[in-house]
Amino acid sequence: MVNESLDSSLSSLVESQTLQWVFVGGKGGVGKTTTSSSLAVSLAQKKESVLLVSTDPAHNISDAFDQKFSKDPTKVRGMENLSAMEVEVSADGSMRMLEASVGQSFGEAAGPSLFPALDELIKMVPGIDEAIAFGLLVETIRSMNYSTIVFDTAPTGHTLRLLGFPNLFEKAIPKIEELNNRFGGMLGTLGSVSGMTQGSEPMNVTLGRMLKDLQDTVKQVTDQFQDPAKTTFVCVCIPEFLSVYETERLVQELSSFKIDVKNIVINQVIDLSKGIPAEALFAARSNIQMKYLKQIDELYAEDFHVVKVPILAEEIRGKDMIVEYSKMIMGENQKSFGLSSTSEYAGSLANLIEQRTLRWIFCGGKGGVGKTTTSCALATALAEDRAQNNLGPVLIISTDPAHNLSDAFKQRISPGGDPTKIEGFENLYAMEIEPQTAAESVLPREMLKDVAKFIPGVDELVSFSQIAKLVKSMEFSAVVFDTAPTGHTLKLLNFPKLFEKVLEQLGALKDRIDPLLQSLGPGLADSAGNPDLFTAANQNIDDLKQVVAEVGEQMRDSDRTTFVCVAIAEFLSVYETERLVQELFTLEIDSRNIVVNQLLDPEETDKLSLLKARAAMQQKYVTQIEDLYPRSEFHICKVPVRGEEIRGLDLLKSFAAGLTGGQ
Repeated sequence: MVNESLDSSLSSLVESQTLQWVFVGGKGGVGKTTTSSSLAVSLAQKKESVLLVSTDPAHNISDAFDQKFSKDPTKVRGMENLSAMEVEVSADGSMRMLEASVGQSFGEAAGPSLFPALDELIKMVPGIDEAIAFGLLVETIRSMNYSTIVFDTAPTGHTLRLLGFPNLFEKAIPKIEELNNRFGGMLGTLGSVSGMTQGSEPMNVTLGRMLKDLQDTVKQVTDQFQDPAKTTFVCVCIPEFLSVYETERLVQELSSFKIDVKNIVINQVIDLSKGIPAEALFAARSNIQMKYLKQIDELYAEDFHVVKVPILAEEIRGKDMIVEYSKMIMGENQKSFGLSSTSEYAGSLANLIEQRTLRWIFCGGKGGVGKTTTSCALATALAEDRAQNNLGPVLIISTDPAHNLSDAFKQRISPGGDPTKIEGFENLYAMEIEPQTAAESVLPREMLKDVAKFIPGVDELVSFSQIAKLVKSMEFSAVVFDTAPTGHTLKLLNFPKLFEKVLEQLGALKDRIDPLLQSLGPGLADSAGNPDLFTAANQNIDDLKQVVAEVGEQMRDSDRTTFVCVAIAEFLSVYETERLVQELFTLEIDSRNIVVNQLLDPEETDKLSLLKARAAMQQKYVTQIEDLYPRSEFHICKVPVRGEEIRGLDLLKSFAAGLTGGQ
């Protein structure tokens, strides 16, 4: 029997009468926001009510619709039954959401001393607060009674950790219940001593009931997410190696979570056989880029080195191509791209090579702009210069959960292991920090190790401390960071302040309950004779405190630290770059270099050959996607690159028609 091919559109998803939850995700820069927004528009034409939710810290749906959204559902102009909201899934909001939920369920039993006690209990299991925030967010949205909810998610690594929250709860709830049985009464005593009152029943009993209620909520959400009739995930990719690789990882992880995935959108496909002629396509895309390139020059040329880099016919993978790209960002064979520059700052990153006091160099920006390529190329140039000047080796580190360094260098770099020497370079090393491994080297006890890999943001919080200790112990003359997309990178850069806050919280918690812990005696030690949780945590954290303080001081020193912003000449990237520059200024981190990547040169004499070469490269990966995901099991939707930006409702409707097979 021959399997029938599924149609190459998302029409079956839109026509489904049972779907309630639609997640849209993939690597940064592949068009997740455009796809999720367009899909929401299509669904709204079929459903009674649709809600589009952005959980990406970058929050681009406001830009896609050209309309400002907030944390509360707001009607999309021109569509009565489509609303949108932008939310932060963070630890900060978890207790507020939990208090509101508990207050409704338990009434007076949830006395004023209950929430501080619950907060302290939850903090004993790192990461559970973010998981609670996401679980309660989903429950809150479910209570709004929209027909369908579409999630515009953060890039792959962070999205997977959020969707893994049921796994975290499964491991964490029994641990919290154990802590409640041991410490719940004690926390209640603390509340009474402080003059607070509580309900008529013992606090640990109330806490136990609340945990059971929370567990029931999570089970209801999990049951829905694991029901293919109610929930599905749409993977968005572009026909390039890193995106295809990340899509395969995403599909496998979603399968392990038992979340349905059978729709794949291949975006930005160059198809010269139909549609807009090659010369016209080149001119249209070049004109769009020129508009934003002028904006970048107006914003930054007076104070920044603005480095303009052309799009290449080949992928930048392996030593030879990285070295070639490195020459371009160092100013070799510079192109004007039709602009005359009067800036006193050279359009290259050579200034970073010449400043040999630099120790920390961060490369960051929106997803999909070429951060990994730029950081690898910069690291190779640094390594060559430092070797010639008898300085120490250079280390490049990936803090992006996607970990693309191995792919860029075409060399296996073991996550969480020791620095790997890069082949073909005398003094260049690389590391990919694995969140789970990093967390287990810092966080005490098995109960924390069990949940570490599901902690959103653990890579920013814990791996940075591991990096700081490593750099201090080894003689690296410079460290280049290939960072996660903007929102998560800003968390990493804010690490010293965050660390101080964590220390204060742990210290206050230990001071409050240490006398009672001591009164309970040796029962607090585990079977291996290890000290209690708080003492163990303090011992580990105190070891890091001085290192992190030194790193924080260095990060604010422009002689030793700088940030390279990487962008492409498109609206969302320019907008996010400006946000990044402002945040860096607030954090007192030096930033004076901007790389504008993937530019089409309007003076290119052989436009057709360049487009043909890019199309041939893409076709290789389109074929690979079709081989990986048979049409008997997946809807593979190919979307051509367009001559205009997709912004505003009319163009989103047009893009949606391409997704769903309409015209």
